[in-house]
Amino acid sequence: MNHTETMEKCRALTEKMLALLDAKGRDYSGTDDAMSNFHDFGWKGILVRIGDKFHRCKNLSKKDSAAVKDESIEDTLLDQANYCLLALIEKEWEDTLHKIRDAEHNATLKRELQL
Repeated sequence: MNHTETMEKCRALTEKMLALLDAKGRDYSGTDDAMSNFHDFGWKGILVRIGDKFHRCKNLSKKDSAAVKDESIEDTLLDQANYCLLALIEKEWEDTLHKIRDAEHNATLKRELQL
């Protein structure tokens, strides 16, 4: 497979990932904040889910078929890739919150020092 074919395959898989992410996001969050189900445990909590998906793939690779018929290794790998994207989004959100809180804290300290 040459580079162009690989990129075309990646685009097709990315579209599949996004469709799966959209469908599952609607089922899990069901709110205006699509990331609401991750805020409790943060981006590091998503790492646990990525680990779960890794272990599922590892176990499925040792078997001829899965007990859960509607989730193949391919589905599990797509889920894992989506969790990686969600972890990056959640980390960026948390980093932004920390910067805002730090700026607010610094502004408060500056006001207190001027008194």
